[in-house]
Amino acid sequence: MIADMLLYPLETVVSRLHLQGTRTIIDNLDYGYEVVPINTSYEGLLDCVHNIFREEGLLGFYKGFGALIIQYALHASILRITKLVFDQLAESYRTQPAVTLDRDHDDGLQL
Repeated sequence: MIADMLLYPLETVVSRLHLQGTRTIIDNLDYGYEVVPINTSYEGLLDCVHNIFREEGLLGFYKGFGALIIQYALHASILRITKLVFDQLAESYRTQPAVTLDRDHDDGLQL
């Protein structure tokens, strides 16, 4: 998680560079009635970093980071639930009596 926090700004820059030159459409959150097209073009990596910092500030590099936090939370909860289910299954199998073979009798298995 720490690595993701440190590298997320770089991922933001790379995704913005990838999207440059395309007509990206976003919702207009002020009124909610229309969408706003955004055309971007950067001269390179440093220009992209400079523009993001100038126009959006330091938090602009972390846009979309909340989705990553939700992903980690869901992942952790699924792992905990799975561990709980397997622990309960293992406990139920431990409490069952063991099956033993009795070779003195002809009927085979004996509990």
